[in-house]
Amino acid sequence: MNRLTIVPLLAAFATNSFAIDNVGVSYSKVDIDAVDMSLPVVNLHIEEEVNPYLHAEARFSLGLAEDYTNYGEVTVASEVDHAFGVNFKMSPGFNEAVAPYLSLGYTTAKVSASSHTSTPFSYRSTSGRESDMELGAGVRVKLDENASGFFEISKFDDVDRILTFGLLFKL
Repeated sequence: MNRLTIVPLLAAFATNSFAIDNVGVSYSKVDIDAVDMSLPVVNLHIEEEVNPYLHAEARFSLGLAEDYTNYGEVTVASEVDHAFGVNFKMSPGFNEAVAPYLSLGYTTAKVSASSHTSTPFSYRSTSGRESDMELGAGVRVKLDENASGFFEISKFDDVDRILTFGLLFKL
């Protein structure tokens, strides 16, 4: 995580005492159209309400499975091992029954890929880190005073779209 990400986060938390306001879980589908892959991810959200219009979120993610694509006799498998992101969500009012929001953040992920051919047999694998700015939009719907559901669509530079839906619980 670079200084450009940490400074606004620290400034947001310095304006009030840090307290976790919401925790949640979600499922994401990471679509990469260039290689025809869709990678499933489960997320843990920890959220601080900076004010009624701005929330800061830390997101921890784990990949659930590989996806495969074929290029002739070569089969390629890819997977998100894990990821960590920091997002700022802006809304006209998170306390409303339905709250649309915009999200801006930074995420770093460890990803793995492997390829193999059957004739002649060969196998290669690699893993590495990918980091990028994230831009998204979503809607949060209050289910009761202590629970909300949400749906979000976001985009990275190399990823076509990430569809996320989940639940948040007020602490």
